[in-house]
Amino acid sequence: MAPAINFGRRLALIAGAVLLCVISWFVTRSLGSGLVDDSYIFLRYAENFASGLGPVFNPGERVEGYTSPLWLAALTILGVLGADLEVVAPFVSGVLGLALPILILVAMGSGSTARVTAGLIAATFLATHPSVAFWSWTGMDTALSASLSLLTVVLVVHASRRRAFGYAAAAGFSYALSALARPEALVLLPVYVLFLMLVRPEAAGTRIRIVGTFLAPMVLVVASFVARKAYYGSWLPNTYYAKADADRSTLLGHGAEYVGSFLALNALPLVLFVALVTVVVARRQTRSAPWILLISLIAGSVLTTIWVGGDHFPLHRFLLPTLTFVAYGLAHAGAELTRSFPSLRGRRGAILAVAAVVLLGASNTRLVMRASPDTHAQAMMAERWSEVGRWFRENAATDSTMASIVVGAIPYHSKLECIDLLGLTDATVAREGRVSPDAAVGHQRFHTDYVLSRRPTYIVFNQSGLYDHPSPEVGLKHAFALWDIIQDPRTPEIYDLRTVTMANGKVVLFLELIERG
Repeated sequence: MAPAINFGRRLALIAGAVLLCVISWFVTRSLGSGLVDDSYIFLRYAENFASGLGPVFNPGERVEGYTSPLWLAALTILGVLGADLEVVAPFVSGVLGLALPILILVAMGSGSTARVTAGLIAATFLATHPSVAFWSWTGMDTALSASLSLLTVVLVVHASRRRAFGYAAAAGFSYALSALARPEALVLLPVYVLFLMLVRPEAAGTRIRIVGTFLAPMVLVVASFVARKAYYGSWLPNTYYAKADADRSTLLGHGAEYVGSFLALNALPLVLFVALVTVVVARRQTRSAPWILLISLIAGSVLTTIWVGGDHFPLHRFLLPTLTFVAYGLAHAGAELTRSFPSLRGRRGAILAVAAVVLLGASNTRLVMRASPDTHAQAMMAERWSEVGRWFRENAATDSTMASIVVGAIPYHSKLECIDLLGLTDATVAREGRVSPDAAVGHQRFHTDYVLSRRPTYIVFNQSGLYDHPSPEVGLKHAFALWDIIQDPRTPEIYDLRTVTMANGKVVLFLELIERG
């Protein structure tokens, strides 16, 4: 009889996984998910790397203007294999995003029916959450980081419950990869180490060996720092100097606002998480439960996000790993609650499970409706800027250069050398440029003297491709790097303002270098 029960449970889990993938796809489509402009920065680096030019944005300029060595490596391999990165990148990131709810199902798929049910509820929450659905299909590193972060937590929890070094080794390898996927993961290393040291009841020697096993794969991270120093000449990526090393008080303010918005929009699942954990801990006080670990990871992720200032994109991509920690906590808390209160089993438990799905689903539906205009706009802008890039490729000389705030789709499709006005892919702007506190997060660096001294052939306005009749001043409130160039008295002596209407009726707006006879 037991094999039949196990087969039925596995079949139900497979059916649940397929259903969650379908639901997640519909949510994704309703958000208009697709490549965003920053995705093309990865694609340009990967394309250059795959073609033998090295991991560079501009050939000959060794600047690490990307945030995920692991994601770049994956895209580069696909490029070497001949894949169309514009097509493959969002597909691969999308599959990684679908792995998030499935991983919850697998982690909770053994044990009691209550445990499986709690896992299904948490997995449904993740599958229908707009942050997961949108960012999973952008071709960015977000889904890779979130999936590795969740896998690490699951393995660490297993390592804390079983006397097996295999789980600790697997957890350590997963964590090392997560640190290569997003550098912020390194901040959470003390949390994992302390948890493994303190939660296990074995002798101190055994716990030390388990921690050592967990830390062994960190040699990969150390090797990445050495490789970065050897190739780029810096221990830290250029993005750190362009973003996180800007005005700290401004970043903290933006970061607090970013986190506050996340907490407000996800109030229901967060309150439910806190309430369930409080009840379960007060009732059972189980040492093996992952509450200390999850709460510490959530706190660490939130504080790190505040420190770096968040970012300007919708749906809080920096906190997507945090969302997976909450979902995993909801699954464990729901299962523990049923164990603590036998009266919740049966029909009463089924009613509560349905109520939880309805409430969490309603919360996610509200978020989808609220975020949809912004998410559609992100995909639309990337498509329009891609058209601008193709226009430059068809109409500009191959030895032309450009400068732009938009350093994703336009440079990628134009194939021209590009100066990043914000410094993400330019070391001089990132390290020597000044900071505008009023600009958006990640858009605060500017270095007008340097840009004008380089004499790029074109200085492209970020309004290009978006409007039928754009004005040079439209949309520059937070784009101070470009605004300062426009206001500089030297600019009219060096550049002419040009507007060109493309075949789709949208206007390309740019400054063109005046040719001197």
